[in-house]
Amino acid sequence: MSNPNEVRDFIWVEPHHGDYVMLSRAAGMLALHAAAASMRRNTPGFIPDERLGSDTTLLALELVLSGLWRRVEGGYDIVDAWERRVR
Repeated sequence: MSNPNEVRDFIWVEPHHGDYVMLSRAAGMLALHAAAASMRRNTPGFIPDERLGSDTTLLALELVLSGLWRRVEGGYDIVDAWERRVR
């Protein structure tokens, strides 16, 4: 049995009901902090390139490949699970 206090390197995320993706903990933290920052900067759901450094390039790619972010001109959009369900 694993130790409940151990640090987990990966997390499961449910972007919409019934679908799960596995993310690195670092990508999950980037997604969380970027979403909060987009709200503070009054650009909800949009993360401009200049807000991400070279150290987050692979994490952003992980979020795109997982379907949680979408690459757009000038940055990234957070994919809205509700929008995907309505289509």
